[in-house]
Order: sequence, then C-alpha cells, then structure tokens
Amino acid sequence: MAPSANKLAWVRKTPGGSASAKSNVKTFDFGDDEGMNIVVPVATGHAGDTGEQQIKDQFAEMQTAIGDYWTNYRDGIALFQNKMSFSSEEKAEAQVLNAVFDVVAKKALGAALDAATSALEAVPGAGEAIKFGVEVAEAVQKENERAAAAKGDVELVKYLNDLISGIKAKRDASRKAIQDKMDPLLKIYVDQAKKDKAQGGGDSGGRVVGDAAAVVNAVKAWVKAFEAKSPTAKYFQEQFSRTYADTPGLTDLISHGGREAGKLYYRLYLDLEIDENGSKQWGIKDRTSPAWKLVTKRKDPDRLAESLLEGLDGGKPWQIDLEKKVFIQVEMLGSGILMNDWKEGWIFFDNNPGQYRMSPLSIEPKLLKAAWDDPEIRAHALNTVKITGDNE
Repeated sequence: MAPSANKLAWVRKTPGGSASAKSNVKTFDFGDDEGMNIVVPVATGHAGDTGEQQIKDQFAEMQTAIGDYWTNYRDGIALFQNKMSFSSEEKAEAQVLNAVFDVVAKKALGAALDAATSALEAVPGAGEAIKFGVEVAEAVQKENERAAAAKGDVELVKYLNDLISGIKAKRDASRKAIQDKMDPLLKIYVDQAKKDKAQGGGDSGGRVVGDAAAVVNAVKAWVKAFEAKSPTAKYFQEQFSRTYADTPGLTDLISHGGREAGKLYYRLYLDLEIDENGSKQWGIKDRTSPAWKLVTKRKDPDRLAESLLEGLDGGKPWQIDLEKKVFIQVEMLGSGILMNDWKEGWIFFDNNPGQYRMSPLSIEPKLLKAAWDDPEIRAHALNTVKITGDNE
C-alpha cells in the first residue's frame, strides 16, 4: 500500500514495530523490549515541491497577507471618513489625528507580528531571522515620521486623503522587511536538510522528512498566525472611531450639567418590593434608557456613535472599548402607611460587566450590587443594541 501524505516510507521498521500517525509527525512504537519511540516531523507541499519551494511559497503568501492588512487599514479609514462626512473646512489637531490613526495601525500590526514571531521561535538558529517583527515596525515608523510633517490644526479631509495616499509606502516597507528574512530562513533549512539526508531523511515528491520539515512547518504556522491576527476593515473603523471619540475632560462645568467625555452611559430605573420573608421582586421601568449614549466632545456625536456600532460588525454597544457608566435608581415600594423611597448609585466597568466598580450615592452598596447582579436587569442593559451620541 502506498504511504499517505503523512506516512514515512524512508524509515525502516524493525520486526515487531507498529506505526501510528499524528498530525505532521510519524510515530513508530517499537516493542517493549526495544524501548524506543521515534518521532519524525513531516512537511507536505504540492507534488514535486522541494522544501525550499514550500518556504518560498509561504513568503509569497505572507506578502499577500501584508497587502491585505494594509488594504483593510485603508478601507477602515474610508468607512470612518464616509460615516463621519467631515466638511472640507473641518479641522483637528494633527497630533491627535496621528494618535488616532498611526497608533491604531502600529498596535494592530504589532499584535499580528508578535503572534507570527512566536511560531518561528522553535526553529533552531532562527534568532536573527525572526526579528522581522521589530524591523517591520521600524520601517513603518519611518514612513509615519516622514508623513507626519504637519503640525497644529489640519484639514481633516486632506489629512485622511494624504494618509490613504501614504499607505503604499508603508505596505512596501513592510513587505521588504519581511522578504529580507527569506534567505536567512532558507539557509537554516538547507543546513538542516543536509543533516537529514545523511541520516536517511530528505526531500522528495513534495514531502520533506526530518528536522528540516520542522523549519517548513514553522514557516507555514508563521503565515497562518499572522493571517489569524490580521484585523478586518470593520475592526479598524471601530478602533478609529473609539480613539477619536475618547476625548478627555468634561463636556462642560459640572454646575452646568457637564459629564465626563469619552464614556458610554446608560440609565436603569427600577422598582423593588421586598416581602416579609426578605425576597426581592425587581421591576424595570419604562423610563430606562432605550439606547446607550456616547458622550464625547467631538462634533457630530451621533455619527461617531453610529460608526462605533458599525465597526463592531454585529456586536453590542457595551462591547465598545470605552468605560461604561451605568446609573441605577431604585424605587423602594412601600406598603400600608409606608411611603416609597428612591435610592441611587453608579456602576462602572470597562470590558467585563462582571468586573465592576460601584459608587453608591443614596443606596446601600449591597442593594446596588444586588441590582446589577440580577441577571434580568443586567441583560436588559447589555442586550440594548441602540447607541446615540451627545457632546453636552
């Protein structure tokens, strides 16, 4: 019977041996008296492909992945720009815009490159070859600095158009930094393949057997890791919107009703009846917020809120990466001659509604906690899919 793609035809099986396949390696379990277990890596490509060709093909795929990254970055800018509909005269501080667009790109690219780098760490002698992440980041940073000559207030539309025009240089710099690492990795592969051949392994018919196969498989994992971490255009839109909306400070003086900007607000109005046995019966009033509210100091806060939600691509407003502030008012229902009483407090959380901070005002901390921990009450807030914006 002809061996399958992951079978090893080149290893001689001694009498009494049995074979079993596992992923990209071939394991031979010998009899107990021999006490041996041989595990050999296998890398499979197209028929007739050498290991070197498989590595070159992976570098070509990585070039495509880098291109897709910068295409999604460009499309994310376009989605943000189209949703905001900035006027040709509208201006913003260049330093702020650089923080919005360059920092987001650097962070996302760094995460993808870090994930890819870890896939190559197992390759012996690849220390220099895997420094591509640092060099790509440095190459992109140089392009950012070259493009960031503008100071002070700049016209938003022109800034964004120039940013899109400069993407090609960043993409080309990224590709070059990665391509420069192909020859060092090929050398590692060739050196290892020579050792494998001397031991009975080698490269034949699209299948590489031996430690050199581990190099090929690591390069394949490198590409897949980058592709898996590479963001979509919608992700970039959401990140641009979030960073742009995250304005520090207050919308106005507190005495004039000012609120902390760069936050998401929600208001829960509840009633509570406690029976003689201490059991709580909660009710959610109609006054409760129909939508989360983005508070920012930017113009057109409603458009910014819509862009945030669009970028989530099916997510809920509470999943936006801004601090959430939930106001809770509880009407304590009286009985007989007792009058109703109102208690108030705040719940604050970032990305996990189960990990929150409390600010009791007139409400007891235990009661505020009980309200937010009630599954129905919390679900009412988290399942709200609408969002509006406000800059007052």
